[in-house]
Amino acid sequence: MARLLKSPPVAINGRVVDNTVQQYLLFGVASLAVAAGARGDQLGVVAAAAVTFVVARLAFWIGYRIKPAYRAAGFASTFYLNLVMFGYALWVAWR
Repeated sequence: MARLLKSPPVAINGRVVDNTVQQYLLFGVASLAVAAGARGDQLGVVAAAAVTFVVARLAFWIGYRIKPAYRAAGFASTFYLNLVMFGYALWVAWR
């Protein structure tokens, strides 16, 4: 069992899950902030962001499994999505 936990695919999947949980926490907070401040006709932004988040995390996982350097596109997509969501939440709260 200990040997299985040290195998490269299992270790990679563990790192992906760890990073995904961290990014999901940020995404959840940003989504709630956007949803709390947005009007009803603007809530489609949250749904579109959720789909984008899932696609970006899948790209991160697939890229990481192929070669760790290939995870960059998925990671950057998730990072910038979270950044834009927080920015949008601040903009909605400011107006």
